[in-house]
Amino acid sequence: MDSKAAFAERAKAVGVSETHVTALAGKQLDTFGAFAFISSFQPGGTDETPFVRAIGAALGVNPATFSEAELSSFRRLYYEAHTLAMGDLRSRLERKDGEAPRKIPMAERSQLLDLLKNELPGITIDLQLEPAHKLVDMVKQQVEDNCIRFIPLKECLSRASELLNHKHESALEFSGDGTLRLTKKQKEQHADVQGDLKLKMAFQRRALAYHMVGVSSFLVQDKIISSWFALLTKEPASGYRAVTLQQLVQADQELWLHAAQEVRGQNLLATPKPLDQMLVQLQQSAEIRYHLLPLPATQKDPKDPPKKRQKGDQKGDKGGGKKGDKGGKGNVNLPKDCVASTPAGLRICFQFNRDRCNRQNADKCHRGVHVCWKQGDKPLPYEMRHIHAPPLRSEDHPLGLSDLAPRDKARVHSANQLYAFTALAVLILSIRRAIISEEAAYPAELCRKHTLSLIAECKKRGAQFSDSAFAPLGTLSERPLPTKHGIRALPPIVSEYGLVTDQHPGSQPFKKLSKLPSFVENG
Repeated sequence: MDSKAAFAERAKAVGVSETHVTALAGKQLDTFGAFAFISSFQPGGTDETPFVRAIGAALGVNPATFSEAELSSFRRLYYEAHTLAMGDLRSRLERKDGEAPRKIPMAERSQLLDLLKNELPGITIDLQLEPAHKLVDMVKQQVEDNCIRFIPLKECLSRASELLNHKHESALEFSGDGTLRLTKKQKEQHADVQGDLKLKMAFQRRALAYHMVGVSSFLVQDKIISSWFALLTKEPASGYRAVTLQQLVQADQELWLHAAQEVRGQNLLATPKPLDQMLVQLQQSAEIRYHLLPLPATQKDPKDPPKKRQKGDQKGDKGGGKKGDKGGKGNVNLPKDCVASTPAGLRICFQFNRDRCNRQNADKCHRGVHVCWKQGDKPLPYEMRHIHAPPLRSEDHPLGLSDLAPRDKARVHSANQLYAFTALAVLILSIRRAIISEEAAYPAELCRKHTLSLIAECKKRGAQFSDSAFAPLGTLSERPLPTKHGIRALPPIVSEYGLVTDQHPGSQPFKKLSKLPSFVENG
């Protein structure tokens, strides 16, 4: 309606000469809105004398000199201008919120783009940076409504994306007479704003659209955009993390919401531009800077997806427990000074520590690793992680407690035999002046000969050993222990070793025996 380029293009298209178009522009009759009211003559009337006189006065010529072809072109242009004026008035009165913005004429769009490139010679405006026609139409509609609305960055499409969007979808809509009809509309498309580069280009496309329409300067908005993206490169203080792209998006939304509220009702095309003044003023406000502050490093990102609950985290485990022993829902109540995971973050099997796991002799199960859940306990060696038992002897009863169960009593007896054998071995080696090393770093042949001599000496003193502990040829055999003990890395020398190493005093410190057992001293 108010486009000079569209009026000039249409006037030439209907047959008005370029000389006459230039003369009309000199009289400020260079838009459809201005030309529609050049005369009080109504299209369709019988007397067009007022219209012909008005044309002659505007061009500065005698109306009688107009040819029939020239009068026909002026009549057609006047009729179209009058029709557009009536249609524009009707659309303003009947326009509803949510309707698509009116499209800018292509002639005016091309003129605005050429003017933009001339005003910003230092910026290469290609298809990726040029704002889409839809984006420019949205900004133009804000000027006509005299009301700023926030345009999300996902709607700031490029011209390249708009050209490549050929997808349409069927839709139902009501026509002017109230009938329902099936139409095809272009599928909604959103801009890709993943990553700092694509996000910044979306910012710039929106700024270029406002510059094309004349509402805001691109240089003003680009200065704000550059200052925000500079925050991404700053090293955060200790205990804080760097500013994220999500914070920039939130600050942008807050900035435009406040700016739209402040310039409401003002002439957006006035000089100086009220929107530019408000953007510069608001960017330093506390409401905007609040979104650009570095967040604590320990604060959880609200965009992070919630972790999936794994089996055994909160619900009670069924396997290995006694009937009626249900874990229930929610967090498990742990005993005092006990933890639910290791320092490395591995989950601990609670049923193992209650001696109820269906894989009690394994190193781990689906509930977690089989280690002690008492806080502060040092982790056991790999081959002894299954060991968790009360002490079976004390300082007053070094050879075993009196109220032991038959199975524990047998283990203590086997241990006593092993201790006696070890004491004899140390005694004999010390007499023979053999070197004793904590790492047992002996040559294999030396170990074999010393062991055979120790066995022979012990048998002379009455010690008894199982024949399965040694090979028929006299060499040592690494007899595998029963799988139930869970020991695979320690091949024993004598059979008693396997009956002892699946128990230890637990968390209590080891007690040194004040004296050797009587059968050792007597041996």
